[in-house]
Amino acid sequence: IDKVFEIIPPEFLEEKEKLTMICQLFAKLARTTFNMGKVVIQLFERIMDQIKKYLQDESSLFWNIFGGILYFKLWMFEEGLISVEKIILSAQLEKTPAIAEYFLPEIIENEPDFFYKEIKYKFPIFSNEDSYSKETIEKTKLLRKKHFQWIKESGDRHDPSYLEIETNPLRLAIKLDDVDTFQALLSQSNLSINSNIQESVVEQFVIDQHEYRLIEYAAEYNSINIFKFLLMNDAELKPSLISSAIFSCNYEIIHIVETKLTQE
Repeated sequence: IDKVFEIIPPEFLEEKEKLTMICQLFAKLARTTFNMGKVVIQLFERIMDQIKKYLQDESSLFWNIFGGILYFKLWMFEEGLISVEKIILSAQLEKTPAIAEYFLPEIIENEPDFFYKEIKYKFPIFSNEDSYSKETIEKTKLLRKKHFQWIKESGDRHDPSYLEIETNPLRLAIKLDDVDTFQALLSQSNLSINSNIQESVVEQFVIDQHEYRLIEYAAEYNSINIFKFLLMNDAELKPSLISSAIFSCNYEIIHIVETKLTQE
């Protein structure tokens, strides 16, 4: 990180256009790989004073550059760089409930009428009163805080603190590439190897909360042992697996997918 800032001319940090470019580059790093969150936080911390001085009124910029990574958008909101109006507008326009679910505390605390008159009826996820109760809001706040702290201090999914963040056993087994636990969970729940799985709203990388095939999810998390297990058991391979394989940055996974989906 020190070397990065040795390369960047100091005057770039005081020119709005060039500072914007640097922010875009740092945010792109967060969007292209799972395990660079800690580094991205450190990079932005180094230029936070300049950002607040020269890019204070650029709410849309900071919302857009992080794509679907909501935990970085929350950080920018807490730093005063993304407005609550931007969050509310985005929740209103989005077709999926991800933004409304993740930013539920901010929406209810700042614009309760908007939630109760519109968002509550727009997404079925809020049909139950428990989904937006005070207890749920406090749990959401705590979980988001734990998750961001884990990224900042560790980012290692084998860290015991991660068990408080990822509470879904099947997702956890895949993320840890724990093939024995994965097989046991499949057997106990009688799940097909072609079953779908959905990322938690806390860790998702895309706004569109689409479901993944298990083999796609394993590929994306670079879980080579589970990936091979599913492959050996004839998991169905669809073209959507290609992007997951590329995202993994694992040459072996990419090569296997390349040989299996030659035409695509």
